[in-house]
Amino acid sequence: MYGCRPTLGPETIQGALGVWLGWALVAGGCGADEPPASVEQPAAMTASGAGGQHAPPPAPTATPGQTATQTPGVPAPNAQPPQQPTAAAQEPATQTAMAQEADAQPEEAIPEDGEVPDPVTPQGVPDVDPQAGPMDGESGDPSEELPGESEEEPAEDPGEAAAEAQEEASAEAPETCDPSSGSTTVNATIVVRAGDTFDGECRRFVAGRAVGDGSQAEGQDPVFRLERGATLLNVVLGSPAADGIHTYGDATLRNITWEDIGEDALTIKQRGTVRLDGGSAQDGADKVFQINAASTFHVSNFRATNAGKFIRQNGGTGFTIHVHIDNCDISRMKEAIFRTDSRSSTVTMTNTRYSRIGPGGDDLWKDVNPANITTSNNTQY
Repeated sequence: MYGCRPTLGPETIQGALGVWLGWALVAGGCGADEPPASVEQPAAMTASGAGGQHAPPPAPTATPGQTATQTPGVPAPNAQPPQQPTAAAQEPATQTAMAQEADAQPEEAIPEDGEVPDPVTPQGVPDVDPQAGPMDGESGDPSEELPGESEEEPAEDPGEAAAEAQEEASAEAPETCDPSSGSTTVNATIVVRAGDTFDGECRRFVAGRAVGDGSQAEGQDPVFRLERGATLLNVVLGSPAADGIHTYGDATLRNITWEDIGEDALTIKQRGTVRLDGGSAQDGADKVFQINAASTFHVSNFRATNAGKFIRQNGGTGFTIHVHIDNCDISRMKEAIFRTDSRSSTVTMTNTRYSRIGPGGDDLWKDVNPANITTSNNTQY
């Protein structure tokens, strides 16, 4: 027993650790359990030796059935460095893992009725119907032009447009009667009661002596009288036609032909809206149509020739009438197409051909307020 405990200084511990570490490295490289002969064992140091250093403790050895305790940070004897598996070794392992993963997938259950269930749409992905139309903000038309890429259409020729409009209107016009179906002499005015319709079936109606002689003498009776809401169709008025047709209130006339105008072809006797669609009139000493009451008169698809005026408001009256002329052919009027003494009456003429009107050939209006005249797509020939 020593009288005092030896002192282990830093130098002593560092030196002993270095010797032991070197022995462990050499032993691991050679695969021996004992240090090689070339490595000298350090002499045991006593507490009284130089520097007070002690011999390093022997390296720990494992007895059968035990595992040697390894110092942290120091490689164990006979330790082999880890080897990386080769590509050939990795491939079978990968295939095996994929096969196991496939085997782990559950088989999709098929209902007993044999129907295959609809596929499940993953979360976050919209369920889009392939037959559905475009979504909001989408055009859906691949031919849709982008802004700034549209092609400008060529300007339409006004003359061509007017011709097309006249052709369309002519196609819609009623057929003109062929009076070969017979003739009837009228000895008393034929009255078409309110709301009734009279279809002449294109027969010719000629005024008897009791009705009138078709001259300009006042007081002649009309061949037809239309009461409010009456309709007259497919009539030919032969010569003489006396005072033609009188209307009392709203009336509709379609496909009416005056072979001879007589005193007047048609006279509006009471307020209303009168529509004349289709027909013709010729050879009158004065006016074709006379308006004696505040009314609206529509005449379309009509041909008139050789008269004094096409339409005349009763002379010296100031009531208001509205005249609409569309798709007509008016020629050889000695004075005008429309004459009025009222400053409030209006006229609109569209899609109409005219020739030789008035003293100057194109004097369409007589005493009509210029502010009340509207024209569009008319042609002089």
